[in-house]
Amino acid sequence: MLGYEYSFHSLISVSYSQVLGGKKKTNSLNLSPVSVRRFNSFSLLKNKPIVDNVPSETDATWHEYTCPGGSKNLSINIRLLPKEVSFDSIFGFNNTGNVCIWPSEEVLAYYCLKHSNMFSGKRICELGGGMTCLAGICVAAASNATHVQLTDGNENSVKNVHHIVKHNRARNIFGNTDIHARCLRWGTDLDSCKHLEKFDYILSADCLFFEEGRMDLIDTIDFLLKPGGEALVFAPTRKNSFNEFLQLASSVFFCSVVEKYDDVVWKSHLEMLSQSSGVYEKDLHYPMLLLLQKTEAPTE
Repeated sequence: MLGYEYSFHSLISVSYSQVLGGKKKTNSLNLSPVSVRRFNSFSLLKNKPIVDNVPSETDATWHEYTCPGGSKNLSINIRLLPKEVSFDSIFGFNNTGNVCIWPSEEVLAYYCLKHSNMFSGKRICELGGGMTCLAGICVAAASNATHVQLTDGNENSVKNVHHIVKHNRARNIFGNTDIHARCLRWGTDLDSCKHLEKFDYILSADCLFFEEGRMDLIDTIDFLLKPGGEALVFAPTRKNSFNEFLQLASSVFFCSVVEKYDDVVWKSHLEMLSQSSGVYEKDLHYPMLLLLQKTEAPTE
């Protein structure tokens, strides 16, 4: 997730990215049961392991992702790291977590696939895309975007995304879309982005949890968006983190919050709530859509 080091999607539902970036002490992290991944997916995308026509590896597996109801020809191969990863070298204590596609990233990818026409002829950047940058990959594969920039703050995440881009580029699924991946840490790497042409759309999923990273994310979005551009931010309310980010963002952007943005996602959400299993909690798992619009530059 976060543009400091690791992605929020990569392991548990509190990012360790800021620990690696020196932003948060390990003893201040809340690793209570509600922080552990329990709800897996809205089942918006289908995926299955694949072994044919993919690199043979011992430290990763490849999965084919398709979108039911979407383009019948859309098939994206995603490289996933082992299911369990030790936190020894990350937090400094023993724990394990899943390297996975998190619900907010799944919803963002699905939303982008359903609205792929909006990206035609546009420049797109995904921030904090984690180990897969799934949404940005989907945009590059399903739309006629001119350029897609995939980013995360952790170099290992970006290395994995490079594998995914290289493999799918060889499959010729990106057409004429120019797609690249790079490491980008919010707020600290902006000088290195001065040469980049600004973006029409910025994508982000589940990047609002830590207070320390919110203003850096806002500054990065503001820096990268062209006047009149828009950021699509998907994230659960997760206590008050969403509203706190919204309050900060409102001082920079014109903000719109959409709760019911897709009938299929909403139906799945209501079904999960009705099950009363204790696995699904709206506050933790249902992504709200926050639209951040950058105002046009004043004319002379």
